[in-house]
Amino acid sequence: LERLTGRYLELSRGRRAELSPADPLEIVRDVVRVEEAAFAREDVVVQVSGDAGGVGELDVDAARRALRNVLLNAVEAGAGTVHIAVNRDGPIVRITVEDDGPGMTQTAVSQAFDPFFTTKTQGTGLGLAISRQELEDVGGDLRCDATSASGSTFSIDVPVV
Repeated sequence: LERLTGRYLELSRGRRAELSPADPLEIVRDVVRVEEAAFAREDVVVQVSGDAGGVGELDVDAARRALRNVLLNAVEAGAGTVHIAVNRDGPIVRITVEDDGPGMTQTAVSQAFDPFFTTKTQGTGLGLAISRQELEDVGGDLRCDATSASGSTFSIDVPVV
């Protein structure tokens, strides 16, 4: 209950961007390295590609948390392969996470970012909601761009100065 309450409070509070110099592509590679054991345990192959234009000032924590959340959701959903593309478009770095899991129903897509909505037996339904709110608070976004019977695609937009 305490953990759940803490996560709910995170969602209700706005946060300010905490900018640090970082290379978005290296942030993605680092998150993948940290979660390597989880991927190996579930036989998930993660591929990273792209060019984010080198070092820029961005909210590293918001980007890391959103990416980790989306990646672990893909693993828990049963993806076998996850492709992450990192690209910069002016003041935005877009991290696209595409998996070959079972996909999501239209209902799940429309409610994915609603607090307490979950399709997991052990989930709280706060991970995506909090990640999206954190990104919006710093001028970014998190969305589900495409889904089908054979996978899902999420985009994480992080502002870069």
